[in-house]
Amino acid sequence: MKILKVGTLALALSGLAGGSANAAAILAFSQLGTANSISATATDTGTTVTGAGIAVTITAIENNIPVINPAIFNFTATSVGQATLTGQTVEQAYSGSFSVTAGGANYLSGTFTNAFISGVNGSTGLTFFANQPPNGLTFTSNAITTLGVPRSLSLAFTNVTPIVNIVDPAGALALNTLGSFTSIVSGNASADAVPVVPEPATMTILGLGLIGAAFRARRRS
Repeated sequence: MKILKVGTLALALSGLAGGSANAAAILAFSQLGTANSISATATDTGTTVTGAGIAVTITAIENNIPVINPAIFNFTATSVGQATLTGQTVEQAYSGSFSVTAGGANYLSGTFTNAFISGVNGSTGLTFFANQPPNGLTFTSNAITTLGVPRSLSLAFTNVTPIVNIVDPAGALALNTLGSFTSIVSGNASADAVPVVPEPATMTILGLGLIGAAFRARRRS
């Protein structure tokens, strides 16, 4: 019985000190205007997707910190494998980098490896997704001061023109890759929530309270 009570107390204190890590949305943005701003170019070595100086509106950010809108979104991704067609789903792996900045503030930037762009063959929409794990994903920010472990970066490419397709630029099936396109972009990112650590005085008071409760329970037993 004593072991159980001590263990319960230790678990309670450890919960106060750390807490569990839970992924939380840290940034969301959408493109200003309706002109296609993302450009993908297919060559005989693969496909490169870029977007430079795209004006976006930050619609949500961790802790609602002040932001400057419009912000600027930059993105570059290069294919690192052949595109596949499973049923009607096109998918291809990419590595690269991104940033959302304004007025000297780096709201969020980072790199990704082996992320995926996928969509339905013949449609006008594609999705970029990097999840950690298993994809390599890094985040940096000088605006979000409680930035936790990166968990996901997702982008929606809409108004894909021409429609989603796989091409073989070199011919003779040398390389299957996502066809060239332009699109509009929006996105969101998530990271582990940073646990709040109570002040030492608070920990002491709560700890003494729990010890007292355990002592009274032992006397009654």
